[in-house]
Amino acid sequence: MTPLLFIPLLGFLAVLQATLLPRIAILNVHPDLVLLTVVSWALLRGMGEGLAWAFVGGLWIDVLSGGPFGLSSLSLVIVAFLASLLEAGVFQEHIVLVMLAVAAAGLLHGLLYLFFLRMGHHPAATLAAVWRVVIPSALYTSLFTPIVFPAMRWLHRATGREQLEW
Repeated sequence: MTPLLFIPLLGFLAVLQATLLPRIAILNVHPDLVLLTVVSWALLRGMGEGLAWAFVGGLWIDVLSGGPFGLSSLSLVIVAFLASLLEAGVFQEHIVLVMLAVAAAGLLHGLLYLFFLRMGHHPAATLAAVWRVVIPSALYTSLFTPIVFPAMRWLHRATGREQLEW
C-alpha cells in the first residue's frame, strides 16, 4: 500500500481518536483506534508494513497528544514488531484470536508508554495508571476488533500483497 493512502488514513484515525473517541469514553478510557489498526495491519501484512504503519501512526498520535514526542511511536513500533511475529492465516479467520492479540498489544503498548514516561521521570507513570487506564483501555480497544479488523482485512485483500514503495 502506498504512503499516499496509509499516511492520511492513520492521520484521520489519530484525529478521530483525539477528538471524537473521548466522547464515548467509559470511566475516562477510550479505545485506541490507531493501535487497533496498526496491530491489525501487522497481523495481516507482517513486519515491514506493520512497522511502517506503527511509526507513522505513532507520529500522528505524538503530534496530537500532549505527551513527550516520540514515545507513542516508539511504543507502537515495538508492539507492531511483536504482533507481526504472529502473522498467520489463523488470525485472518478467527476474530476471537485477533481480539486477544489486540488486548495483549494494548496492554503492552500502555505498559511500554508508562515505562518510557517513568524513565523520563514523568509523575503520571504510576502503578495506579496501569489499573485505571492501561488495562481498561486494552480491553475496550479489543471490543472494537470485530469492526476494525474486517475493514483492514478487506483493505489488505483489495490492495494486494505489494510492499511499500518509498
